Amino acid sequence: TVAMVLLALRCIVQDHRHRNLHHFLRMPSIGLAQRQRLDGSFGDLHTTALTMQALEQVENESVDNWNKSAALAWLMAHQRPDGSFDGDVRETAEVVMAVAPRSLASIRTLECGRAGDVILSRLPPID
Repeated sequence: TVAMVLLALRCIVQDHRHRNLHHFLRMPSIGLAQRQRLDGSFGDLHTTALTMQALEQVENESVDNWNKSAALAWLMAHQRPDGSFDGDVRETAEVVMAVAPRSLASIRTLECGRAGDVILSRLPPID
């Protein structure tokens, strides 16, 4: 849950009206980073994937406090021959977001309006 809170707060901090909240991310992100286990994980697949997303979004505040390479290696060791993680769609999606350049926090920066306008302009008029 700390990872989800960090992801949510990161979105709020990005808003220029809430820059003073940045310091509230520091201590929880350091605490979260310190929960990394010797095997590279932060617990199970779900927790490790969300924690990686959160720590990546905190503007390198905790880069020195966790080992991203070890976490990635741990995740990759849990990939199944069919490409999934734990044989579960949700777990696989979370791992993909953890290793991809974009994560749950990227939803805030999506520009859906223009694409939606193009799609709507191609629809026939409603009578």
